[in-house]
Amino acid sequence: MSFKSALIVVALAAGLAIAGAPGFIWIEGEDADSTNISFQHPWYAGEVKKDQLSGGDFIANYSNKVGQAEYRFEVPRAASYEFWVRASPVVVQFSYQLDRGPLAPINMNHNQRGNINIAQDGGVDLRYIAWAKVGTLKLSAGPHTLTFKFHGGQNNHGSLDCFVLSRTPFEPQGKTKPGEKTGLADP
Repeated sequence: MSFKSALIVVALAAGLAIAGAPGFIWIEGEDADSTNISFQHPWYAGEVKKDQLSGGDFIANYSNKVGQAEYRFEVPRAASYEFWVRASPVVVQFSYQLDRGPLAPINMNHNQRGNINIAQDGGVDLRYIAWAKVGTLKLSAGPHTLTFKFHGGQNNHGSLDCFVLSRTPFEPQGKTKPGEKTGLADP
């Protein structure tokens, strides 16, 4: 095989590897790389239906201090990514910061999907979870950081189940990842 042919084969293999890679980045809320949330409130974070959460858990702040959680991730390919969060829609102030950019508010009522009560006792209170489209982020390939803040309102409350960055249109389906089966359909 000639050098030129070998280069073509390597280039095609690299292209197929990128094309075959999932078109989304899914990160669980409980998998923060760093956080100042050390106390999980027994009612707000403890008395919930964890089977309704992706990964079986979440990160939740219910405290007199502002809650912050930081996530580091690798973007495989520069592109525009739809940015969705699955979080408490009953929040007063919920914000994010991309890398070292400005703090930006998250409107949990924007394109909201799948709002469910996760309170074990079914109580109509702060313990709900829903998907909301935050917007579109233009991301370069390489490392990035997203920081979320729960601030204001009753005890700076807020929770984050997961978030998704998707190169293709994303339609939330409860706690399942794109392409994942729930296992609830008839055989």
